[in-house]
Amino acid sequence: MVATRLAEAFGGAGLLARLGGDEFAVLLPGTDAAEAARLADRITAVVSEPMMIGDRWLTVGASVGVASGRSGEGDRLLREADAAMYQRKHDRKAALP
Repeated sequence: MVATRLAEAFGGAGLLARLGGDEFAVLLPGTDAAEAARLADRITAVVSEPMMIGDRWLTVGASVGVASGRSGEGDRLLREADAAMYQRKHDRKAALP
């Protein structure tokens, strides 16, 4: 369901890949860092909408990390996006009362 929502949200604008388990990557060529940050917020919103799974409504969340760069830098971009995701999770937890 998450993959379907992401695919619908981004259509043909980029490449959506499931990395494994509950990890996905959205590759958006030609997107600068500011636009990528806005899209990360969009991903969070799209994924957090309740989903009907079987006969139950479920809500999930998303932790999103963003990196930008040129094609051919896939390994570096994935590492940076992963680090950014963990930083965002840490910051979110630190802000909780």
